[in-house]
Amino acid sequence: LSTPARPPNSRNSKKVRHQDHKMNQLNDAIRFNAEAAGLILSGRYTNAITLLSSTLQSLKGSKKQLRGNHSRAASETGAANSCLSSSLSAPTLSAASLLSTPARPRTSSSGYVFREPIIAGDLDETPLNAHRRMVAIILFNLALANHLQGLRVQSSEGTKPSSRAAKLHLQTAQSMYEMCLKVQIKHRFNLGDFYKLLVLPNNLGQAAMAMGKTQSAKGYMTFLAKQLDQYLQQSSDESPNFPCRETEIEEFLHNTTRLNPFGVTQVVPC
Repeated sequence: LSTPARPPNSRNSKKVRHQDHKMNQLNDAIRFNAEAAGLILSGRYTNAITLLSSTLQSLKGSKKQLRGNHSRAASETGAANSCLSSSLSAPTLSAASLLSTPARPRTSSSGYVFREPIIAGDLDETPLNAHRRMVAIILFNLALANHLQGLRVQSSEGTKPSSRAAKLHLQTAQSMYEMCLKVQIKHRFNLGDFYKLLVLPNNLGQAAMAMGKTQSAKGYMTFLAKQLDQYLQQSSDESPNFPCRETEIEEFLHNTTRLNPFGVTQVVPC
């Protein structure tokens, strides 16, 4: 008697399909984020907000499933990491070309705002950790788009902090910047010390200033001043997580001295 053929393992095939779906979802988020970065750099902030908001909702919807499958998929992440790494390192051409030449810093009426969105780079991580990092990146870019749109609306209406539309965008920006920071702290990773310790407190402070919250802005600028002092005491070799961006460092310093005129620190050339 011949041995009957075994039916395909439906449970395993279902798990593979589910993992493929999640990888496709994450790759879509990487692609949409890169497109949104291009929109931000070209000044199309409301379009970027729409695209990033829908992408963030999609990632949030997949969070529980990723967490539940994390332990079961631990032995199968090698191939997934390879696929993910190549996707993360390949932003869309339009966004990549816009980012290849750093934009000249622009200062709002309140001070310098760091205006460069983040495009996902190489990540050698599990899908769950990559998912968390993408959430943080999208939160930052969503905050930035709202921040810049808020400043635009505010300037078109005579820079009145009481403008409803401008205030809503600026409040959303502040909330998203804070959420971006909390995600990094909660899951013990960061997007780079340059962003976590310099860019985020700087932009949070500038958003607060634009809303007329001077005391809150002073708190962020005090923290930023301390981080800058530590940075400027180290050489670039001793601080590999801080890229040598002298122009931005000078602008950050200028922001801190606007609110803390006695905290002047000299810039050390890279």
